[in-house]
Amino acid sequence: MSDEPTRVIFLASTGRSGSTLLELLLNGLDGVWTTGELYVLPWEISENRRGCGCGKPVGECEMWSTVIARMGPDLKPGGEVSRFRDTYRIAKFFRWVDLLRALRHTPLDGVAGFAAFARENKALFSAVADSLEALEGERPRYVVDSSKLFYRLSWLSQCRGIELRVIHVVRDPRAFVHAKTREAKPGVARNWTAFRMSVRYAVENALIERIAGRMRAGYVQRVRYEDVARHPDRAIRGLCEWLGVEYRSDLPEVFRACENHGVAGNIMRHREGGIALDDRWRQDMDRRLKRLAWLVAGRTARRYGYVSSDMSDIERET
Repeated sequence: MSDEPTRVIFLASTGRSGSTLLELLLNGLDGVWTTGELYVLPWEISENRRGCGCGKPVGECEMWSTVIARMGPDLKPGGEVSRFRDTYRIAKFFRWVDLLRALRHTPLDGVAGFAAFARENKALFSAVADSLEALEGERPRYVVDSSKLFYRLSWLSQCRGIELRVIHVVRDPRAFVHAKTREAKPGVARNWTAFRMSVRYAVENALIERIAGRMRAGYVQRVRYEDVARHPDRAIRGLCEWLGVEYRSDLPEVFRACENHGVAGNIMRHREGGIALDDRWRQDMDRRLKRLAWLVAGRTARRYGYVSSDMSDIERET
């Protein structure tokens, strides 16, 4: 067991923004191991819906079973590890008190539950690193938590004993809104959902920027999903330089064959195949909803290099 702070890479995003793909690619780098959406782990242990990225149920995975035995009741749903996660699938967006704390950067030392949150999450990251070290013979340089939610980021950013780096993963807001509205009934229901998701895109990304902007200089990077999907070698090389780890040239071809122990997240974690840009929104999304998404979230999207035309800046470059 090491007394050194655990180095954690936190993937922050609105969801449906390619964080699972990025996580799997990072997992293929030497010294980098994924945990998936770590704050869903207690629910996964309880309900076992998707299991571990290695293909086994979480309780039967050699890595996670060691962690579960060490953490004991701290990994029950409703505890500090699963704070901000209401059920397996639901993480409530509007938590007004915590939202104000994130906006104001309120020191959390005196906030009820924070001391336990810091203690239990630090213990969990350490347990993951210790378990991987025992299995692999080498301690991971970084543990990746792709929980995404800005509330968890806000609290982790104030935890002593965790060396936190943040990768802010973004995607064109129209793609995000399309992914969130595809299953809604056409008409008023879909329009309302599109408006809410457009607002969420703008607000959540702004909050991630605000929280990450208070962290140590050089400890935050922003990555666009479209860049990762179109040019994974270029995108991951840049992150390798930032993290100080070696890039492997065959990563885009072999990343799915690399052992991973991620939980929850996109179902693509358990699929096969290479990397393909998902831009179905260009053809499938109603033009009015495209305009609505850009009207609400376009100002935020322009900061990330997106343009209002259906033809992306990436396509213009190529």
